[in-house]
Amino acid sequence: MAMAKNNNRTRRQKAVRERGAELKDIRGTLSEISKKERTRMDGLLDLHREFIRRKEEEDDKSENKMVEPEIVPDASIDGYFEGQDN
Repeated sequence: MAMAKNNNRTRRQKAVRERGAELKDIRGTLSEISKKERTRMDGLLDLHREFIRRKEEEDDKSENKMVEPEIVPDASIDGYFEGQDN
């Protein structure tokens, strides 16, 4: 009976050690993936910042694109949209 208890305890301890080692490997793998993903996301963020910065510079350099309102003489709106000038 004592031998059976010892054998069960030994198997449990072995299983616990093996699972602990597996979890340690999994944490290491996830840590590596996380570092690579952070690097990738930083690259995307820099790309977007560059895109936005270039867009703002282009807007600053371009002429003011003011849209002039079109003044419509008194007429029916329906006629205006149909292309008729009344």
